[in-house]
Amino acid sequence: MAYPYSNLYGDITVSVILAGDSSSAKAIDVAAGLPVVDQLADILIRHGITKAATLNANGQFAYKLQKDATDLTYGETFAQQGVHDGDTLDIVTA
Repeated sequence: MAYPYSNLYGDITVSVILAGDSSSAKAIDVAAGLPVVDQLADILIRHGITKAATLNANGQFAYKLQKDATDLTYGETFAQQGVHDGDTLDIVTA
């Protein structure tokens, strides 16, 4: 079931890089009104991180997203965390 407020913010395009490597930048559309956790697996797969590699030995996410060196909270939306169209996010190991 989609969150009712997801339509309020719409999709935004962010540049996502892997571990600070700007050559790995990919423009990805995310729904600003949905929680990060709902879209994290798709973002990781687009960077070649397989489904099996997304979780660590404890069954938790092995990667996290950062904006300006600050971790994004999995349960909050991109909009709540101040992510805007055109921002750059970084995939780092958790």
